[in-house]
Amino acid sequence: MMRKRATFSGSMLGMALALLLASPVLAGPIPCDPATCGWSISVNGNEVMSGAYEIDEDGNLSLAAPVSMTTPDFSVSIDSIGGNVDPEIVFGLGATNTSGSAQTYAFAFSLPLGGFTGLIDTYAELGQTLSAVTGDTDGLTMFPTSGTGFIVDSQDIRFSPFSSVDKGVDVGDVLFAPDGSTVLDLDTASSQILLSGGYDLMSVIVAFGLDSDGGVGLSGRVRQTIVPEPGTALLVGLGVLALAIRQRTRRV
Repeated sequence: MMRKRATFSGSMLGMALALLLASPVLAGPIPCDPATCGWSISVNGNEVMSGAYEIDEDGNLSLAAPVSMTTPDFSVSIDSIGGNVDPEIVFGLGATNTSGSAQTYAFAFSLPLGGFTGLIDTYAELGQTLSAVTGDTDGLTMFPTSGTGFIVDSQDIRFSPFSSVDKGVDVGDVLFAPDGSTVLDLDTASSQILLSGGYDLMSVIVAFGLDSDGGVGLSGRVRQTIVPEPGTALLVGLGVLALAIRQRTRRV
């Protein structure tokens, strides 16, 4: 009898653990409004393009099609958007300077949070491919233009009352490519933040300058996940213990 009770308890706790681990953070589909799940591109401080993502019933992000603009002085593009409203955003973008002088670029992304509160794990990564034009003896430098001194800056924003929290995952530093060369770089960062009260959206800004003719391709991601509360962590621990007990009783 004792052996049966141990097996039954282990089964129930094991099922509870499985249901817990299978439960997503996502609360449900979120309407895609440009104010909360949109993108924009600015060159030299002037917005040149903007739009919104598509969000499917599972909360996955996408672009209907890549977007781009080309002028005699520059070209900019967003080649891909991915991720989920859990939230995580994954992006691929590019910029080319053909003006003969320094230019600045800013790619802004926003993503609905859906009331995240508590302790949050945050993570960001940025891959950079900088290509200098052959014949430019000074090479090409990409440099941050945001106040953080990094290429990518991410904040969580609450509209009312307005407040913002820096996620501590700023990535991307000065990158230099000599004349006619291509340079690759990858940066990552992780941190934790504490959100008190619901926040409305995650903002990601990719802001940089190119000091002469040449181009850059950037790919990266920013994500955040809720850290389990002590009660949840205890339940997970009990589930693991129950599974161990169940295995042991099977061998007896």
